[in-house]
Amino acid sequence: MLLRTHASLRPAVTVAASATVFAAAYALLGTAPQPLVGLYIRFGPPLSLISWTIADLRGTELAAIYDWGLLQCMAWPVLIPWYLKRRYGRRAWPLLGVFVVLLLAPYLAAAIRPSR
Repeated sequence: MLLRTHASLRPAVTVAASATVFAAAYALLGTAPQPLVGLYIRFGPPLSLISWTIADLRGTELAAIYDWGLLQCMAWPVLIPWYLKRRYGRRAWPLLGVFVVLLLAPYLAAAIRPSR
């Protein structure tokens, strides 16, 4: 069972799911995504997870870090797992697994090749 968090994961899941649908649709059509859609597929899920960590940060001792959002944007592959471990301890592993799935799903969907 996934632990309860301060902020809802629904927006991050919605962004990752829509990016995955776009990536799968373009992969099935066999065309490259339009530039704006490509940016959304590439940067939407990480930015939504960064936004989630900022929303979840409220009310903790870590909230005193003034530029947490900028710091997250620069080093998110290291800071998101660190934040989850620091905030939730051992209970962070399932949540980290969900984050990895949300981050990798668009890339896995883009790897779909239609059989001809």
